Amino acid sequence: MKHYLVILGLTTVLFASSCSKKNTSLAPEKIPSVQGTKDPIVDHGRLFFSSQADYVEFIKRNFRKKMQDQLGFISLNSTLRSLSDKVPVSAEIKDLRDFGFPAELLSILNEHGEMRIGNDIIWYHNGKKYYIPVVDEERLSVIKEQPGLIAQSFDARQIKLQTTDPNGKSDLGLTATDSRYIKEFFLWGNVHTRFVHEVTGFIENTNVGTWIAYSVIRLKLEWKDCCKWNPATSMRDISVNLTGSANLYNGTGTLPTNGFYIMGPSVAINETDVSNSDYVLTLAAVEGRGSLLSGSHWTLRLDGSIYQYAQNDYLTNAWTNTGTPLW
Repeated sequence: MKHYLVILGLTTVLFASSCSKKNTSLAPEKIPSVQGTKDPIVDHGRLFFSSQADYVEFIKRNFRKKMQDQLGFISLNSTLRSLSDKVPVSAEIKDLRDFGFPAELLSILNEHGEMRIGNDIIWYHNGKKYYIPVVDEERLSVIKEQPGLIAQSFDARQIKLQTTDPNGKSDLGLTATDSRYIKEFFLWGNVHTRFVHEVTGFIENTNVGTWIAYSVIRLKLEWKDCCKWNPATSMRDISVNLTGSANLYNGTGTLPTNGFYIMGPSVAINETDVSNSDYVLTLAAVEGRGSLLSGSHWTLRLDGSIYQYAQNDYLTNAWTNTGTPLW
């Protein structure tokens, strides 16, 4: 099996400390909402976790599970699935969509990119993760107008991954080729469209001195106007069958000090689903303390196949992307 070394495309310390200042899918599993447990409850339209530890434990228990919105809570995932093609989206939704969140965060955040942990409202905006004291709830809309004045914020962003893949896929990463497969075609014979299969990273810090790094596979359908590619919302059939591993290494080829897997590194995915937005699966995730330095990287060994088909399109446009390895 070929091994692919996938590098986080940064040249400085990855994790800085805080700045001070239609068809349905398979039946989902409902998020428990029970007082006295470590599961979240709904508070002011957000999922509320009593502590960072409870939040991480919830993620561990719900990796790759389909989570359903509960009464009084609309997830970001549901909001993105409700969008329509060629209808302008709000600046808020465009901002949140550009984060490239892992699937678990898409189901935990509300439609405004918020959740609550302990005594803080967490708000994602413009590549940052802001901590706003819950005592400021009544002033939240005013506070959001000047995010630069919020006392605690951390970077939280998608990282395009470089790869040593000799096939040299499209150069859409930071400094080199990224880990993408692309098939262009004409949907229904007249809409310039493409399937995209990519692996990305997502990294974020917390206000308790920890970081979480995710390796994510993202399956997309996009349509092209005169000048650029845009997210498409046509319903499509998806099948993913992957086995292998996703390992996070620091610059010396070992697991980062004070880091541990909250999911992975082994990967075994066999899913069939229906989606009208980006279909996102977490391959592995690591939580740690301190800094993850430049030279840190994900090493992927993934064999198998990915299938996408836009419903009611020509069957000849269906795509089975297969490889040993794919990445």
